[in-house]
Amino acid sequence: MTSTVVTWGYLIAKANEEVFQPNESHLIVATAIMALGATRQTKSHIKATLGIGNSVACVKALVDIVTRIARWADRPPVGPFDVDHLADEIRRVLRG
Repeated sequence: MTSTVVTWGYLIAKANEEVFQPNESHLIVATAIMALGATRQTKSHIKATLGIGNSVACVKALVDIVTRIARWADRPPVGPFDVDHLADEIRRVLRG
């Protein structure tokens, strides 16, 4: 597990430096976690990706795409995730 975490973090860090903007990298991370079926972690990462500047519409589209791919691949359903509610939560936190 540690090796996977370290490797994943390293790969994303390098991609973030050389290919993607931080908000794009975070969309990749949120998508991967969602596809793994980690519901609690996905909610946290959705809030984080909204907090660093991704729009609610973008995140809703991401959730829809992952949901469709999971259905197509005959995988367990993801979510549900109430992106509007999660966006409200992160707005409240960021306002302090």
